[in-house]
Amino acid sequence: MDILIIFILPIDVHGISFHFFMSSLISFNYVLKFSLYRSFTSLVKFIPRYFILFVAIINGIVSLSISSLLEYRNATDFCKLILYPATLL
Repeated sequence: MDILIIFILPIDVHGISFHFFMSSLISFNYVLKFSLYRSFTSLVKFIPRYFILFVAIINGIVSLSISSLLEYRNATDFCKLILYPATLL
């Protein structure tokens, strides 16, 4: 109720009728809802494309890091195999 009083006081000062103010407020509400609806639908259209691209990039990074770790492990095992007999001498 306090919000309504805050809205009504400037209306009375400027001489705007309350009904005109409320009708403009209601129409602004509909315009806002429509613009939110349009922006949401356009966002929903573009999300699958970029999501698929994002998943492909992440998949590539993960597979590259896994293969790098496996190669590093194989390289260290290979170095241990080569250098182990040298430590026996």
